[in-house]
Amino acid sequence: MRLEGTRLRITATEDSAKEVLHLETNVLAGIGAGKLSPALRTLFVSSGIGLPERVEISVAEPNKQWDIIAMIDGVRKNFRLDAEGQKLTCHVKISPADREEADVVWKFDMMAELGVSQHNMANCSPTIWGNTLFICTSNAVDESHNHIPAPDAPSFMAMDKNNGEVLWTDNSPGQNILHGQWSSPVVGVFEGVPQVIFPGGDGWLYSFRADRWKDSKPELVWKFDANAKESKWILGGRGTRNNLIAVPVIYDGLVYVGDEDGDVAIFDLSPDSTESIDKGLSPKHEINMGNSLYQTPIVANNVLYIANKTHLFAIEANAD
Repeated sequence: MRLEGTRLRITATEDSAKEVLHLETNVLAGIGAGKLSPALRTLFVSSGIGLPERVEISVAEPNKQWDIIAMIDGVRKNFRLDAEGQKLTCHVKISPADREEADVVWKFDMMAELGVSQHNMANCSPTIWGNTLFICTSNAVDESHNHIPAPDAPSFMAMDKNNGEVLWTDNSPGQNILHGQWSSPVVGVFEGVPQVIFPGGDGWLYSFRADRWKDSKPELVWKFDANAKESKWILGGRGTRNNLIAVPVIYDGLVYVGDEDGDVAIFDLSPDSTESIDKGLSPKHEINMGNSLYQTPIVANNVLYIANKTHLFAIEANAD
């Protein structure tokens, strides 16, 4: 919150909000005796904060600092006033009870807590299903592109969205990370089975049960290698394997995923896991778009819209 001239406005930071007011002579009148002046109340009202008649005022430092506590719309609000010469600074402390204010509910350091080492950045867009938050950690190679600093660190994880508790982690890409992990997970429910699909930094697509896990480990449903079986990768950008960068798209019982080699794989999501885990899932269709696919496709009214590095395509499904 800030007091400025004869107006009081709200701003927000993680702990409080703060700005400056050039004092009028009557703004702080009576505050030392536990009373709010009409001028100070007017500043609050002009910002949309109507203080109740009854407030608690305590002196933190005589003639310099006061604490004001008031119940506003059932929420206990704490204000701190600081006077310095002809300037007055006002803070408002923000708590989780302040539903209309920004607040950090929880935070989690993947590098410190899980030993993850990102390449340039953590770029995953988290996905939520129910109370579960799914994240690609972006574990990757180092700046030399020739070394994976943390191959045992998780590539995929699930958290409780309410408190940040880690529910499970998975490091399937491990030593096979090609470069970075540039994509994001998606969730779909197929034949009653909720699945979360992670594009891995090893060029594989992994599907796990979204609704259950055991001993902090997920349940693998199927996986798909987006590369030819004879393809190889050599750290430093050499070799023939390619990355999954575009986010997969789920539409009408199918999942669409594009890769760096320009291939779009289209396949059914099946809860039958045994053959898929052992041999890898086979796509229902594959389309080559000519060059690399970095953008996420969309599907609408049976038309696939997808862009490679040079062109945008609209591909309509056959009537049969």
